[in-house]
Amino acid sequence: MQAALDGLLLQNRGKLYTRAVCLAAQGENTLYAGEANCPPDALFDLASLTKLLTTTMALILVGEGHFSLEDPVAKLLPEGTLGPAAARWLCEVPFWRLLAHSAGAPAWYPFYCRPTGFYESLDSLIETQPPVQGTVYSDVGYMLVGEVVCAQSGNTLPQNLARLNNALGTQFAYNPQNPLACVETEFGNRVEMAMCAERHLAYHGWRHWDVQIQGQANDGNCFYFWNGTAGHAGAFGTTQDLLALARLYLQEGATHSGKQLLPAALTAASLQDKGGARGLGWNLEGTFPHGAGHTGFTGTALWLCAQKRTAAALLATRLPLPGPPDLQAFRRQVFTTIYEGL
Repeated sequence: MQAALDGLLLQNRGKLYTRAVCLAAQGENTLYAGEANCPPDALFDLASLTKLLTTTMALILVGEGHFSLEDPVAKLLPEGTLGPAAARWLCEVPFWRLLAHSAGAPAWYPFYCRPTGFYESLDSLIETQPPVQGTVYSDVGYMLVGEVVCAQSGNTLPQNLARLNNALGTQFAYNPQNPLACVETEFGNRVEMAMCAERHLAYHGWRHWDVQIQGQANDGNCFYFWNGTAGHAGAFGTTQDLLALARLYLQEGATHSGKQLLPAALTAASLQDKGGARGLGWNLEGTFPHGAGHTGFTGTALWLCAQKRTAAALLATRLPLPGPPDLQAFRRQVFTTIYEGL
């Protein structure tokens, strides 16, 4: 396994990413640790892996009885927050559907292009773009999950994240204090600039496209609209941090110290297919052999296999390269190699 994974990491450097680090463990035993042009404890912009952290924050609150997975989303937000169109939609949507990407939320919208607040913009969006049917992976839905976490806990997302860090012994962070300790991502928001142009939407506050982003959330909505702190993106972390998160689910909600942070029934439910190969936060499709995981736009991925009590974090930075490259086949190859080597 060691030689095969070393080869995969090194041969794809410069083709799929500029930097990469991988850490895999079974229980407390390290199976593999390797890197390409990157220190093993490098701090990465986790991008959409943030959604797993937001999911976990929400499930902690559910386990403590703050609210139920079946509660309609509209009930979980402060009264008067939602506009009429969004209220009609979300009064019929149970919270768990946001976690499973089946609530009907639009996949993406650049809220920073509008001069209004989130809920006013959301209402206008829903009026013109009715809720979609089936499973649609949605950043917008997870912005709402973050808002529910804040409303139901009475605390900010950073405060909820600090609580999770304390329980797991991790150092996940929004807006990291030392940007130079972070791995660089894109040269400006070139991808999002193109996405906005395709939609004929104008924005004039872009970061310069010739300067690499470092220590700031790459995601435009998170950085420009949510000031670096959002439910769908914005968290930074290491491979060690991600394996600690994975162990929480592999150990049926118990932390490294033995504390039951999540009810076992909730961790089991989160890894079950709710439709469209989606669990509660987790992705169950073929990129993650015999298990579950999640990926992030910057090049990040986390995989776990409950049957084998195994997890792996594969963090790479793909955005500096032209394209940028698609990492799905590479991720599948790495995780398959780990699984077959058990």
